Amino acid sequence: MSNEQLTREIGRTGVKASAVGLGTWAIGGWMWGGTDEGESIAAIQASLDAGVTLIDTAPAYGLGRSEEIVGKALAGRRDKAVIATKCGLVWHTTKGRHFFDQDGKPVHRYLGRDAIVHEVEESLKRLGTDYIDLYITHWQDPTTPIEETVRALEDLKNAGKIRAIGASNVDRSELEAYIATGRLDAIQERFSMIDREIEAELLPLTTATVSPRSAIPRWPWASCPVPSARTGCLPETISAATTRASPSVTVRRRRPLPRRYGPSPKSMRPASPRRSLHGRLPSPA
Repeated sequence: MSNEQLTREIGRTGVKASAVGLGTWAIGGWMWGGTDEGESIAAIQASLDAGVTLIDTAPAYGLGRSEEIVGKALAGRRDKAVIATKCGLVWHTTKGRHFFDQDGKPVHRYLGRDAIVHEVEESLKRLGTDYIDLYITHWQDPTTPIEETVRALEDLKNAGKIRAIGASNVDRSELEAYIATGRLDAIQERFSMIDREIEAELLPLTTATVSPRSAIPRWPWASCPVPSARTGCLPETISAATTRASPSVTVRRRRPLPRRYGPSPKSMRPASPRRSLHGRLPSPA
């Protein structure tokens, strides 16, 4: 069986990743009932063995725990992976705006230059690498101008610490501000059959400058380490690469599990979809 995977370029950065990616929020343990480090490392390495190169993580996934496990899993194999991690949810400072508490620590949304410089160094240490392929602003900070945030990210890019710039959890005005800088390479957003809000405002912005004759490639980006019989779903995302002025878009979706992993799709009915999506405390996803 061939392990060759379809690859896509992230924006126009030259960074190419497998169309299918591995997400590691659950590996961080918080909100997921803990984590098994050995199984998590095995899942990441099995993904690499299968040709999956895109590994998505974030400091907020277990206050650094997910990044640490990803780093251990990639030891000696860093050149086989494209790492996407994030910044903007901080617990080392009380600047910005309080978002939620995790393990008794207040977590703030803050994207000031000082925090970004601090965060990237911490992530590099936890991941055991000297560069990050895609660095995403995790949640937006209303107390810091986006132009300031992007300048800090561009400085990191020029210094070789990151290779591409992304944003997540943006509204239309925030995305327009990012695009106006000319430096945004990708966005990552929630998307599913019952939550299609981004189709109205965000997706059109990502394709506004694409020639009608240009195809927009899309690829799934998984956001959990292994199939879950409890949820009956494999979280995914779809990405669309566009022009430099019009960034890639990565959006979460879900598809039913194959029958061998749990109940058939027809037997599963999510309770209160709107509540499950919006009626809970802020999550770091």
